[in-house]
Amino acid sequence: MIFYSRIATLGHALTTLLQLQKLNMLDRPYINIFVIHDGELTIYKTLRMANKTIPDSASTEQVQTLKALSSRIAFMEDRYKAFDSRLRQLQKNLLDHHQELRRLIGDLDREMIRAQDDIDEINDRMKTLRNEILLRASKEDIEALRRYMDTWEPLKWVTADQVEEIVRDILKKK
Repeated sequence: MIFYSRIATLGHALTTLLQLQKLNMLDRPYINIFVIHDGELTIYKTLRMANKTIPDSASTEQVQTLKALSSRIAFMEDRYKAFDSRLRQLQKNLLDHHQELRRLIGDLDREMIRAQDDIDEINDRMKTLRNEILLRASKEDIEALRRYMDTWEPLKWVTADQVEEIVRDILKKK
């Protein structure tokens, strides 16, 4: 006999065993079981069964045990699904935070490059100012120039225009 069942969880597997027991298929010599998970055939199994008959009292007790186990397994599966959902959310949040950190690190890198360029420009300007200061006359040079000026008295010198005017005045007087 062939039995098809869509078993998504272990709880469904126990329910399937209960269905087989109701159909009195557990006392057959073998059962072919195809398990379909998410629409795909995932397991093919031939179960060989013992030809023992089970008394009704044991059968009822086993059914009760299977029902209790099935409800416990369903509860555990729900907890597992909730845990899996939280884990997926944590993974998504971690990925989002990772991407945000990478973006911030990129921004910081660009900012550091700009700051380094500014520092290099300031260093260049400072070198230029230093060179200009070194090219300027020192205090001793200025003192030497002052002594020369006092000695030569350039204010008493005559310009070419003044010489021409003096010559014209003299020519006019004659």
